[in-house]
Amino acid sequence: MKYVWILGVSLLLLGCDSKPQAPFGFEWGQSLEKTKSQNLKGLEVKGDYDYITFVYADSAPEESQFKGRYFLILRPDFGLTSISFSKGVDPTSMLFDEGKKVYDSISAKLEQKYGKPSSINEHMDRDGTEFYDCLRSEECGKWERYFVKDGMSITLKMSPISGDLIPDIPKAYVKVEYEYFTEEMKQKDIKQQIKKHEKNNF
Repeated sequence: MKYVWILGVSLLLLGCDSKPQAPFGFEWGQSLEKTKSQNLKGLEVKGDYDYITFVYADSAPEESQFKGRYFLILRPDFGLTSISFSKGVDPTSMLFDEGKKVYDSISAKLEQKYGKPSSINEHMDRDGTEFYDCLRSEECGKWERYFVKDGMSITLKMSPISGDLIPDIPKAYVKVEYEYFTEEMKQKDIKQQIKKHEKNNF
């Protein structure tokens, strides 16, 4: 009877610490050491290990059907809290053509996994060959969808490029951003950063 009670408590504690499944074969909370051991192509690590670490890569443990770039954010005591994937689109066209196909394909997969978007913000004052130019100004237009599931927030968006729109380079990026950094974790992080600041306040 005692064994059954201990087992029940153990399972309850495990359930409380459970995290949702992260995309692309990553795990929420994974360490920088584990990330480095995943043999990611084109791996770059930047930032301050004591505050926030940025990881860039050209591959993931389980890659997307589209070729693109991965961007991770890791925080002390929390590990991996943010994952982004971006793909450049329409290098040879000013029309929202390849971009729409990739965006719609990813959106359908997100809906299948996380349900309907919690909100949609897709509007452009100018369309056709002016879509990507309009995208570069928030006052002109946005193309985004938001999902929420099990403490995760997911944003799918068309992200504009910097600089001029010229032939043979992407006109924008289809970007999907995942974050698992709950309000409780944020408050704990703020308190930890205040303590660090106080320790170094000479």
